[in-house]
Parts: sequence; C-alpha cells; structure tokens
Amino acid sequence: MGDYASSTAMRLARALHKAPMIIGEELAAKLREKLPEAESVTVAKPGFINFRLKGDALSGVINKVLEAGESYGRNNSGNGERVLVEWVSANPTGDLHCGHARNAAWGDSLCRLMELSGYDVLREYYVNDAGNQIVKLGESLVARYFEHFGRAAEYPLPEDGYHAEDVKNIADAIADEDGDKWLSADPDERLRYFMQTGKTRELEKINRDLELYRVRITSWMHETFFYENDKKAHQRLPRAHGQQGAAVREGRRALV
Repeated sequence: MGDYASSTAMRLARALHKAPMIIGEELAAKLREKLPEAESVTVAKPGFINFRLKGDALSGVINKVLEAGESYGRNNSGNGERVLVEWVSANPTGDLHCGHARNAAWGDSLCRLMELSGYDVLREYYVNDAGNQIVKLGESLVARYFEHFGRAAEYPLPEDGYHAEDVKNIADAIADEDGDKWLSADPDERLRYFMQTGKTRELEKINRDLELYRVRITSWMHETFFYENDKKAHQRLPRAHGQQGAAVREGRRALV
C-alpha cells in the first residue's frame, strides 16, 4: 500500500488487450521518471499502482503555504470572468438543517477558490417564494396566531402545514407586536401579511445562520421577481436547473 493508489491499469486492460499487471509496470516505470516527489511507485495485484510520497514533498508544501499566507494559491486564471454561483437556496419556511450546512460549506469553498483565481463571483441564494409552500407557511402562521389568543378552533393548523416550533415563535412575535388586530382582519389581507412576514423573518434567520457559518451571500434572487415582472424578466434573466446548469444572469455564467 502507499499514500495513494490508482486502478488505471485495470481499467485500461480491455482497451489495450494487456494484463493489468503488465500495464501497471509500464506506467510505474514512467511515473518513477516523471514524479520526483514520489519515494516509491509500485504495482500490486491485480494491477493497483501505489504511490508513496517523500516526506519533504508534503512538508515543503506546508512551508510554502505558511510563507505565502493568505495569498497562497492566488492566481488570475479566471481573468475577470463573471460567474454566478447559486447554492443552499432552502425554502424560506423553516430552519436550516445539517444537509444545508454541508451544501453551504461546499458552495462557499467553491466561491472562495474562484475568487482567489480571478473570477468575478456573484454569490446567489435563490428564494423559492412563489409556490404553494409560502401559502402553507402563511396559513400555518395564521393558525398559530389564533392559537396564541386561545382561538385555535376557529383556524386549525393545516395537516400539511408547518408544525415546527420556529413557525409558532414567529406567530407569537407577530401577536406581541400587533396585538389581536389580525383576528378580525380581512382573510385575504391577513394571509398576504402573514405570508410576507413569515417569509421575511425566515430569511432573516437563515441569513444569520449563514453569517454565523461564515457563508456570505451577495444576491437574494426571489422567484416572485419573475412572476411580478412578467415573462420579459424570464427572457432577460434565464435560470438553468440541475447540478451543473449553465445560464446567463447579468452576463454571468451560472453554476447551480
């Protein structure tokens, strides 16, 4: 075994019509010539190529990092290309969880690497606030608001709504700030208010958590923007979906 192992010889066996061990020995001979950092390059059955690095190959990198400090790795390979990175983008209906934290760390690391490589990076959180989930959030908040004043039977909590404690806390805060005026308000106006207030406060909480995690967002793009600004907005600012979507927003290549 070594510090690193490669199965390349086994993957090439069919294409080259050779035994993996023979391919491995041929590759190992070349690697010994080309890799001065390697203390040894050996081949093990059924065809693994094992590398062991010299001690100073690793310690030398550490010294370079310490000497360069925060400028280590900085380069201009991006040449000022404008790139949009969209990540996390959790629905504004509740707290972030560990899965979001992992995604946040991955995306922020990508942004930092690209920024250090000379890219002009826009860090975007896409707010999914035009779907039915925001209606459910508003209805859940209204139900908790009625519950706060002992009138839960008049506006039951929807079975498919949001039952978490954070939603109850927001409803209690609205009750403390506005009193009971929404109990008798126009139902449509009340729902719109609770939808907007709930979304705003959930996003504020999400942003606080991301900042605590040292993740910086510079653009909060709301899905409702595209609905409120007609189809022209969609044509002007298209968005691609998928793990490696490519789109243009303000002349930027997007990583989604």
